[in-house]
Amino acid sequence: MGRGAGGAVNGLAAGAPLAVGERTLVPVVRAWVRGAPAGGGAWAAGGKEPVAVVVRDAGGTRALDLEGGEADLAALLETVEGLAAALGVTP
Repeated sequence: MGRGAGGAVNGLAAGAPLAVGERTLVPVVRAWVRGAPAGGGAWAAGGKEPVAVVVRDAGGTRALDLEGGEADLAALLETVEGLAAALGVTP
C-alpha cells in the first residue's frame, strides 16, 4: 500500500480467501489509514471498502466488479497486494 501526505496509507489489498462449495472467492478491498499528531497526543482513523471479488472454480479464474460485470484480472494481479499469493499464482 502506498503512503501519502501526512502519514496516510492507501491501497488495494486482497482479503482472506473463502471457499464456497467448489468455488474460492477472494475479496479485493480499498484500505486506508490516516493519522496525525493532535494536542500532545495523536489520532488515527481507518477503513476499507470492497471494490471487486475474484472467483476461482472449475471454469477458471475471473474478477467481477461490485455490479457483477467483468473486472480486469491481469491488472488486479499486478496492483493488488497479496492477490497472487491468495490465488496461489505467480503474478
